[in-house]
Amino acid sequence: MFSAVETDAVKRSIGASYGEVTAISQTMKNFGGALGLAVFTTIVTSQLSDRLTTSFTALGASPADEAKAVDLVSGASGGGNALGNLPDAVREQFLSAVRGDYAASVQWAFAGMAVSMAVVMLLALLYPAATRASVEASDADTLAAAGSRTTV
Repeated sequence: MFSAVETDAVKRSIGASYGEVTAISQTMKNFGGALGLAVFTTIVTSQLSDRLTTSFTALGASPADEAKAVDLVSGASGGGNALGNLPDAVREQFLSAVRGDYAASVQWAFAGMAVSMAVVMLLALLYPAATRASVEASDADTLAAAGSRTTV
């Protein structure tokens, strides 16, 4: 979404300010990507932790085991493969819960991205309409001023 705006800004820049325009556009692109990744990762991790806690409780895990498993799965702990010690049938139930809860958690991030893209699209549709009239008026004033100088 940002590439078209960035390309337009760079094309419209004056030769002397080309470096400034490209630096600002790259900085904003990197900042937006980092901020978006941080926000959506936080949303997914929070949703995943909540859902896993509920699922592990439903599977009969003790609160201590539940907290440890949620930390391992959500990445809060750097521990090893704790599920490997479980019997195959129980491990498959836990892994099934993890898969389902992860998919449901990621839906929140996709919904958030869709909302943010809709807001950006709305801003993009509204912004040029307001500036186009002022640019055309400014261009007309410039042409009128240039025409009056050449006739004198």
